[in-house]
Amino acid sequence: MAEVAPLVRREVEIEATREYTEIGVRSFYNGIFHRRTMPGSEFSWQSLFWVKEGDLVFSNLMAWEKAIAVAEAHDEGTAGNHRMLTCEVNPKLATPGFLMAYFRTFEGFSSIVGHSPGTIARNKTLSSQKLPTIEVPTPPVETQKWFDRLQAKAQEARTIRANTAQDVKTLIPAMLHEIFNGGAKAA
Repeated sequence: MAEVAPLVRREVEIEATREYTEIGVRSFYNGIFHRRTMPGSEFSWQSLFWVKEGDLVFSNLMAWEKAIAVAEAHDEGTAGNHRMLTCEVNPKLATPGFLMAYFRTFEGFSSIVGHSPGTIARNKTLSSQKLPTIEVPTPPVETQKWFDRLQAKAQEARTIRANTAQDVKTLIPAMLHEIFNGGAKAA
């Protein structure tokens, strides 16, 4: 990771009157969420670090529970506290989508757990010193981009299927209402 997606700390110089949106990472690969927006004056003890689109973000406290995500366009300009480990993917070596897919595999996730020592939740912290030592596969970038396009098509198919299922859920009650309320005429 140190070469492919090095850990970056883009320190925020907190201004008391400016508002900052702080992020968190949901467990089970459920993405980044915007925790809160507060004036800088409310951040009395913690450091903040800028997040950019395409960053691979790990919650160091919950990475063992799959709290890993890729920052999207709407996350640009948000900030993570010191518990959010942001890695800037080197576009000559990897793509964020490919690395994220790798960490979703048994092998990739095992490397996260293996670099998060401890036996219980509070002690299974992925440290900023261990994260850069994780080894990741790096096929040619063009192959990774092809893989990302394939993943996008698969996601599009899943979205269509989910939307169709929702349409059917609403269509059937509407049809039954029409039939039983005399709206449909028998032939």
